[in-house]
Amino acid sequence: MTFKVKGFAALDPKSPLVPHTFERRDVRADDVEIDILYCGAYATQIDIKLAMTGVLLLILSYWADVQSQVQ
Repeated sequence: MTFKVKGFAALDPKSPLVPHTFERRDVRADDVEIDILYCGAYATQIDIKLAMTGVLLLILSYWADVQSQVQ
């Protein structure tokens, strides 16, 4: 099953981050689900990453649900 979620995306390498809605599937047995507490990016990292392929976000989080054992 899939459902719509909200996030931010740079839709091409030179565009700014904008609100973006996309579809996500349910967590499977080989996935890890996390809750994002804080998210940020430094301007220089965004500039470098956007020049290459997209956007870089630094995520600080904790594990919310581990669906399978990590090996």
